[in-house]
Amino acid sequence: MHLASLLPLIALPLSLAKNISISVGDGGLIFNPEVVTADPGDLLQFYFYPKEHSVAQSTFSSPCKPLTGGVYSGFMPETAEGTTIFQVTVNNTDAIYLYCSQIEHCQNGMAMVVNPPSTGNTLAAYKSAAKNATTVSPPAIAGGVHIDVTLNSTSVSNTTSTAGAGSNTSITSPTTSSEVFQGGAPSRASLQCGLLGLIGMSGLVFAMI
Repeated sequence: MHLASLLPLIALPLSLAKNISISVGDGGLIFNPEVVTADPGDLLQFYFYPKEHSVAQSTFSSPCKPLTGGVYSGFMPETAEGTTIFQVTVNNTDAIYLYCSQIEHCQNGMAMVVNPPSTGNTLAAYKSAAKNATTVSPPAIAGGVHIDVTLNSTSVSNTTSTAGAGSNTSITSPTTSSEVFQGGAPSRASLQCGLLGLIGMSGLVFAMI
């Protein structure tokens, strides 16, 4: 068997999903980017900036209030960017509305959406309704993993959550994937995982020759 014919097998695990980097609180009460398009299996990787922001999931109809069983990172008391990532796996293409549950942050526009509809329930409409809402924090961390980039360690929440109406956000540990810089900082953890996946597949290929 020729090596050239097996090269697609090496690249396959690296193309199964994208890592989408999102900054939280970099330069103000903002997510960057605040509008994201993601496919099933893609990984949302949130990088936190000072001070004590969070990522919480809500519905469009109840801005700044947690969706039962939804995603929640907990408050991240970062003093410098990039030491901890909160990683969430996208399970389908339903719209996912996210906000910061710190007091007054959501009301002041700190919200974002994954896979927004083209009309109707837009992020602009969500933010407008949020101005008169009361911010509520979820009771417990759920729906994702915390990755300590400096230690390459992973802490997994115990709850599988819902991302969008009637859809599950699966919990994942670091996964081999390609990196998409839609905003925020690159993931060193994902690059390391990608390299390990490539090395592992290369070994398999040579064993088959």
